[in-house]
Amino acid sequence: MTKIALLVVYNHRYDKNVERIEQLYKGKFSYIYHLMPFYDGNVDNVIPVYASSFHFQSYIAQAYQHIKKNGFTHYFMVADDMIINPAINENNLFSFTGIREDQCFITNLRNVLNKKDFWNYMFEAYKYNPYPKGTEIRNILPQYSDAKEKLLSQGFSLSDSDTITMVRSVLFFAKRKRLRVMKKAIKAIFGPKKTRYPLIAGWSDIVLVTDSVMPQFCTYCGAFGATNLFVEIALPTALALCTNQITTGNKLSLKYIRLLYQLPEKEQQDFYNKYEYSLSKLIQEYPQDFFFIHPIKLSQWK
Repeated sequence: MTKIALLVVYNHRYDKNVERIEQLYKGKFSYIYHLMPFYDGNVDNVIPVYASSFHFQSYIAQAYQHIKKNGFTHYFMVADDMIINPAINENNLFSFTGIREDQCFITNLRNVLNKKDFWNYMFEAYKYNPYPKGTEIRNILPQYSDAKEKLLSQGFSLSDSDTITMVRSVLFFAKRKRLRVMKKAIKAIFGPKKTRYPLIAGWSDIVLVTDSVMPQFCTYCGAFGATNLFVEIALPTALALCTNQITTGNKLSLKYIRLLYQLPEKEQQDFYNKYEYSLSKLIQEYPQDFFFIHPIKLSQWK
């Protein structure tokens, strides 16, 4: 018998969205918690969390301490600006998605040195210091060699980067006049070519973690949060260090729109025109073979 905690993660304090999200999931999930940064209101199932939205893995570690004694078998974490398929509920989550009950789920896992992710992940990984003064996590995280072996065993490449890749990245962004990112790439050319801790990357806007994995996962999330590691490196690495029972979006039969704004402009506009910025219309006509659509800015939708 499963008992699922739905954790809705807010990057910013949007008190007005709590009731709207409650309406979306009420009757579908019995246990809903809102992880709201610096919340000081009086709604019982809103858990105040304290960290930067760039390190929201800390939100999860903090919230877990409030609810860990409630006997949950799974923790289902979703972004507050994401609309899950309205046909999904706590009783059919696994049968609908194809995720096994003994598996964790994250949308995507990939090598942190992925050339396409240079500006988002590689630079962040290179500058990361796992052992800053004042943060005693040396004995919390697995040792470097153990972490490397664990990630390699799951098929990730942890090879060092090279200057040629970095120079190509600079030229790529210069051509597109993305000056801020180009400056990051230039800085990285003269920086280290090896991370100080084995790391991977992934999209972290929807995650499912089993109870057996959750305590260690939250410990690692807390450690990475305390050392200011970017969440889309920290959370995937923490999960992969805890278990190899992980499935990802490309292994499911369901489709999803992770980032609407990354679609071609015409496709974006076609989407908005189809649903007329109406949540009711989106819910009523939701694509049956989709897992989720992200992001849906609730403040812009009727």
